[in-house]
Amino acid sequence: MPESLDPLLVDAMESLLLPCGRVIGQAIADEVEGLAAKGMLRASPLKLAASLRDRASAGTFTPRAGLEVAMKRAAAEKKRMEENRKAQANADRLAKERDSDGLERREAARVKAMEELKKRGFVA
Repeated sequence: MPESLDPLLVDAMESLLLPCGRVIGQAIADEVEGLAAKGMLRASPLKLAASLRDRASAGTFTPRAGLEVAMKRAAAEKKRMEENRKAQANADRLAKERDSDGLERREAARVKAMEELKKRGFVA
């Protein structure tokens, strides 16, 4: 949903765009956001979205201002995914280090326990 949209209107916009499907609905929401960002929003965002929805239903909607919004969102999503990938790789590396440290400690404890059992004559 457009960031410029009043939070009270988000549900109304979602309901308005629901019949369009996800892809067309997102393109319309992006167009509303793009026009708002450029100061070209002359009517209420809901009226504009309804008009664009009707044009999309008629097959005459062509996104223009919303293309830049969609590109920025895609770039932000790509950046977020890359940051998540790096964070996961770091977490995996730390877990592997922790596991190998734990394994070494467990092995040292096992060896020490076996030596103690040998001293006491429980193990040959």
